[in-house]
Amino acid sequence: MDPMGNGSNDLGQAGSLGESSYGKSAYPGDNGASGARSLHEVADQAKAAAGRAREVLTDAAQKVRERASHASENAVAYSKDEPMKALLIAGAAGAILVGILNMLARSRD
Repeated sequence: MDPMGNGSNDLGQAGSLGESSYGKSAYPGDNGASGARSLHEVADQAKAAAGRAREVLTDAAQKVRERASHASENAVAYSKDEPMKALLIAGAAGAILVGILNMLARSRD
């Protein structure tokens, strides 16, 4: 209702304005084709970015595999060069792991 009490409905007018502009561009003289074009451009850019991300992740995974392989080779070489030290280190690591697991099991009871 308007302030004069004439019974006009401002919401109805607002609704009709929204319906008349539905699907139209906000820019004068634009028929909406550029919106579809820019949507395709954004999709193409997203595909390109996904491709680049996939390449970066593949390269990073390969580097991690190579480093893990080198670490494994170094561990084997160290255990061959210093078998007693390697055995003591492995035993200490195992004892520490068992101690941590026991502490965790007790805290749950």
